Amino acid sequence: MTKSVKQGNPINVVAKVFGVTRQTVWFWSTETLNSNFEDLQRNKKSKISVEVEIAILYMRLIFEWGTARIQQGLMNLPEFMLNEMEFVVQDFSLSRTSINKVLKKHKLNGYNSEKKSWKFFRAKYADELWQVDLKEFKLDGKKYYVFVVIDDYSRYILCLNLFDHCPTTKELTTSLEKLNIQSLISCQIMGDNSESNGNLGV
Repeated sequence: MTKSVKQGNPINVVAKVFGVTRQTVWFWSTETLNSNFEDLQRNKKSKISVEVEIAILYMRLIFEWGTARIQQGLMNLPEFMLNEMEFVVQDFSLSRTSINKVLKKHKLNGYNSEKKSWKFFRAKYADELWQVDLKEFKLDGKKYYVFVVIDDYSRYILCLNLFDHCPTTKELTTSLEKLNIQSLISCQIMGDNSESNGNLGV
C-alpha cells in the first residue's frame, strides 16, 4: 500500500483498491512512521538454532546456571571455559524469556524446592580430588550425554565432552587419559553420589 503511494498513485485510488479509508492510507504512508517500520529488523526464522539450544542446556545442566548467567554465557564465556568446552556459542544475544522457554521445553526451568544438604569436599590442593559426572538430556527426541570432570580444589573444568550416544566405559576412560597423566595417577576420582574411588592406576 505504501509502495503504491510512493509510486505516485492517488491516495483515493489506493484506498479504493485496498478497501480502506483515505485516512488509513495517509497514516501508513506518513514518511516518519514508514521509515520507523522500515528500520525494524524482521527475523522470520527462529533465532534459537539447535546449536544455541544445546549450548543453553550445557550451561544449565553442567553449571546449574539461571537465565541471567546463561544469557551472559551466550555472549561472552570466560576463556578457561571456552578452552575446555567442546560445544560453544558466543556473541549471541538472546532474551531471558527465550532462554526460559528452552528450559521449560526440557522441564529444566525454575528452582528445585527440595532442600539438599550439599557436601563440600574442600580438597587442599589442585589435582587432589577430581569430580566426574555423566548427565543425560533430550533434544528433538534424541538423547545426548555430557561427560564432565572438575577439579574439586580450583573448580576448574578439566574435561567436557558431548556424546550423541551413551558412552562406553572405554570411551570415558579415553577421555580421562587425555588429561595430565601424572595428575590422573596421583589424584582421587569421585563420581556423582558416590564416595571417593581412591587413586586411579593407569
